[in-house]
Amino acid sequence: MSAERDILAAARERIVVYDGGMGATLERFELSEEDYGGLKGKCHEALVLHRPDVIEGVHQSMLDAGAQVVETDTFQGSRLKLDEWGLAEHTVEINRKAAEIAREAAGADRFVAGSIGPTGFLPASDDPTLGNITFAELAEVFDEQAGALVEGGADLIIIETAQDILEVRAAIVGARESFKRVGRSVPIQVSVSLLPNGGKMLLGTDIQAVLTILEGMRVDIVGLNCSTGPEDMRDAIRYLGETASVPVH
Repeated sequence: MSAERDILAAARERIVVYDGGMGATLERFELSEEDYGGLKGKCHEALVLHRPDVIEGVHQSMLDAGAQVVETDTFQGSRLKLDEWGLAEHTVEINRKAAEIAREAAGADRFVAGSIGPTGFLPASDDPTLGNITFAELAEVFDEQAGALVEGGADLIIIETAQDILEVRAAIVGARESFKRVGRSVPIQVSVSLLPNGGKMLLGTDIQAVLTILEGMRVDIVGLNCSTGPEDMRDAIRYLGETASVPVH
């Protein structure tokens, strides 16, 4: 990471403003099946290959509105999620190109966050389908995605909308393995999602345990996203703000 784009230094000095939701923004466009490469459905990651101009335009609109961080169009960019659309063989290409598009839009003085969302599996679950994956398999999936994002120019990796703390741990391990492989390290941010009226992740991990685990794994930024609104997040975000030793998002 260049000194000019040290997001941790920026976060220590000021409030750093992130962009809005890529997926929600793309829903406003009247895009055709052809724009998605012939897919019958909206795999927004396919636009990276077939309509990169649309993705760049979304990034630019966020930057014009004052965002200092733009997230790559890769929330469902893991091999496991892309396989649902028949795009698994394009995993590295999509993630690397998505980061390159965001990097071009952000320029030298703003930040690119490589977005990594859930795989759809819940490894800590005893559900025979959702839990049917090993920690090592998950880490390998995240290694592939994170490595391509870093190669494309991401300034940090953001593991977001996390619902299973075991999957988060696999993502952190996989990301760090990718840093060794590609020869470049960037900060890791984790944003978890909490259920309403209780402040726990889907499989029951409370915010106190979340923070203990994430700080124990030396995560650089912690936070919440995609929960049920500010009222239900208030206590958890206050706890993070008062307790976390790292920046809070």
